[in-house]
Amino acid sequence: MTPKYKDYLTKELPAQLRTLAGTQAPNFGIMTAHHMVEHLIYVTKTMSRRKGEPEAELNKSQRYFRKFVDAGCPFEYRPREGAKVNDLRTASIEEAIQLFETATQTFYSLFETNPEHKSYNPMMGEFNLAEIELFNYQHGRWHSYQFSLIEEFEAAAV
Repeated sequence: MTPKYKDYLTKELPAQLRTLAGTQAPNFGIMTAHHMVEHLIYVTKTMSRRKGEPEAELNKSQRYFRKFVDAGCPFEYRPREGAKVNDLRTASIEEAIQLFETATQTFYSLFETNPEHKSYNPMMGEFNLAEIELFNYQHGRWHSYQFSLIEEFEAAAV
C-alpha cells in the first residue's frame, strides 16, 4: 500500500467531500457533487471485485484500460452527447460520503487479508493492489479537480 494514496483516499478526500453541498454543480460534466460521491462508491467497489477470469488475450477495452493505468491514469474531460446522471441512491451527500468511506475501508481490508488479490472484470481487465490504488487515487483527485477541491490535476508519475 502506498501511504500517500491511502492517506488521500481515507482521510483527505472524505474531508474535501464534506465541504461540498450535495447540489453543487461541477466545473465540467453533468454530475452534482452528490452524484459524484455515489459514482466514487460504485467505482471503488467495482475496482475491488473479481468478476470472472481473464482470457488468454486482452480485449480492446482491457488493452485501453491497461495503457491508461500504465500511463498514470491521465483522466480528461470528454463530454458524451446524451449522457445522463443516474438516480440518487442515498438520501444525502453526507450519507454517500459515509458509504464511500466504508467502501474505501473495505477495499483496504480486502488487501490486508489477501495481499495477492487481483480484481478482474471483463471491461477493464485484471489489476493488483498497486494498480487499483493508483487508479482510485487518481480517480478521486480527478473528481476533486472537477469540483475545485484541488487546483491542478495531472497524470501520476509511474
